[in-house]
Amino acid sequence: MLFPLPGLASNGAALYAEHCAACHGATLEGQENWRVPNNDGSLPAPPHDDSGHTWHHADQMLHDYTRLGGQETLR
Repeated sequence: MLFPLPGLASNGAALYAEHCAACHGATLEGQENWRVPNNDGSLPAPPHDDSGHTWHHADQMLHDYTRLGGQETLR
C-alpha cells in the first residue's frame, strides 16, 4: 500500500505543490532538457505528461525513487 494514511491521496495537489513542483513544474512541464544527463549522470526532472517517462514505471519504483532518491533506488 503506497498511501497508508487515510485521506493522503486527496491532498495530492497540495503535496505536489509543496514537494514536487519546484522541479517538475507547477503545470507538470518538467525541467528544461530533461533528457540530457547532468554532470553527475542524473537526469533533470521529467514532465508528468505523455512526453515524460514516469508513466511506464511501476508504482513501487516511483514510490521508492521519491522516498529514497534516485541514486538509492537505482543501486
